[in-house]
Amino acid sequence: MTTPNMAEARRLHAALTEFFAGHDGALPDFRGRARVLALCESAARAVDDAYCRERLRVTGEYASEMLSKTDHSRWGRDSTSGVEFLRQQILNALELYASRLYSLQALRAVPRGQGEISMDDALKHCAELKALFRRHAGGWMDLERLSRVSELCTRSAAAVQDLHTRSELSRIALYAEQLYARPAWAGDVLRERILLSIDSIEDRLHATPGPG
Repeated sequence: MTTPNMAEARRLHAALTEFFAGHDGALPDFRGRARVLALCESAARAVDDAYCRERLRVTGEYASEMLSKTDHSRWGRDSTSGVEFLRQQILNALELYASRLYSLQALRAVPRGQGEISMDDALKHCAELKALFRRHAGGWMDLERLSRVSELCTRSAAAVQDLHTRSELSRIALYAEQLYARPAWAGDVLRERILLSIDSIEDRLHATPGPG
């Protein structure tokens, strides 16, 4: 796996967001489409992560629809025009991409040594995560809750060196991003996967002696 270039990924994300925030999409823009697809390809290379690639793929597909056609009526929803619907889907995908970048950086740059927390604290964080996901079904955008999940995952990862546990914490952060940004029908499946990951972490932590 290549080392992620977070600064480059953020720069490309900003360029994509700025493009769609200012483009009306009323007429075909093949030059703009080519630029967007090139930016998406560069962003996918900057961070070797399946979820990031999927969000960029969605961005590229909706961008192609928006920028290569004059009739977007089939995408219209109630009072929302087809162009505006496509733009919103693109911006949503880019927002999820940015959120994933935050989670990746937090989980891959966990501080060690002086700022390290105890194994007991890791178990407490897992208990809070479990309680959080049992109380809330998800299925809607909730960036505040995503931020709390990312914080708890990061603090838990700071207490352990076990790669399996840290991988499960990264998986929880990924599922949480999907849980709070997907239709409600997927909520139960995602929540069950998260709870299984938390159970796996707790079993691992209980079986592993703490430092010192």
